[in-house]
Amino acid sequence: MSGAPGAGRPGRSAGASSNNDRAPHLPPPVYLAAAILFMLLLDRALPLARFRSAWTAGTGAIIAAAGVALHVRATNHFRRRATTAEALGDASTLVTDGPYRRSRNPMYLAGLIMLTGVGLVLGSASPFLVVPLFGWLIWTGYVRREEAMLAERFGEEYDAYRRRVRRWI
Repeated sequence: MSGAPGAGRPGRSAGASSNNDRAPHLPPPVYLAAAILFMLLLDRALPLARFRSAWTAGTGAIIAAAGVALHVRATNHFRRRATTAEALGDASTLVTDGPYRRSRNPMYLAGLIMLTGVGLVLGSASPFLVVPLFGWLIWTGYVRREEAMLAERFGEEYDAYRRRVRRWI
């Protein structure tokens, strides 16, 4: 997955697909906000298998809050290391502690957790169709490119980290 450093376009690894070379037009938080709006729309327009209750709404709110907390914690680890938390940004440090000890992508994982919580709060099955779509968009638009960039920038250090820590959980 890491490819040969310096091959192809500058900052890209060999073997990156042409789709992988195109920069996403929107930052991940915009995709997250759009996903939440799409979930709301699906819940209102096509509410499949309603299961709304105080228990599911409360559980969903707790899960969504846990996703927010994970995102804040992961972002703060970047700030403490004085490196960018911007998707596809020019990382100056490989962050491997805190939430990054368990997941290479805790911010994206946090988005998936938030969406799961929102789906439970809404209380129908149709919003959950958005969760894998969001995951796929993040995977194709960011994760693959970020991994290639980190492998090129940090070499063996990133390869060792990648062998030690799973991508999601």
